[in-house]
Amino acid sequence: MWIEKDRIKPIVVTQAWVSKDLQRLPTKFQSSKVILKYLKLYCQYSSLYSLKYLVDSQRSWFERAMWIIIHLIIMSSVIYMVYATCKEYVTSPILTSMDSDSYPTVDLDFPGIAICSINRISRQSAIEMATDM
Repeated sequence: MWIEKDRIKPIVVTQAWVSKDLQRLPTKFQSSKVILKYLKLYCQYSSLYSLKYLVDSQRSWFERAMWIIIHLIIMSSVIYMVYATCKEYVTSPILTSMDSDSYPTVDLDFPGIAICSINRISRQSAIEMATDM
C-alpha cells in the first residue's frame, strides 16, 4: 500500500498464470480453481488411457459417468490386489535357510531327466551303452 495525496491505494500484483476472473475470487477459491485447471490439462494431454474422455466437452454426461465408474472399479481392484498381496506376504513371508554349506550331493534327490533325440535309437544299443557306463 502506498499513499498518494491523502489517499491509500492498494498495490495489486498479478501473476501471469492466473486469469483475470480468478484474481477477483478469494484466495482459497483461487487455488482450487488453478488446481482444477491444471488437472483438466493433465487429463487432456495424458497418455493414460481414457483420461481425456473424462474432460472432453464433446462427451455426454453419461459417457463421462461410465468412464468414472470404470476407473473406480479398476482402481478399487488394484488396491484390493495390492492389499491382498501385502497381507499374504506379512502372514507367510518367504524364508530361505541353509543347514550347512557342505551338504553331500549324493543325498540330494535329483529329478529324472529325459533327453530326447530326433535320431532313432535301438533299445538293444541303448542297453549296451548303459551297461558300458
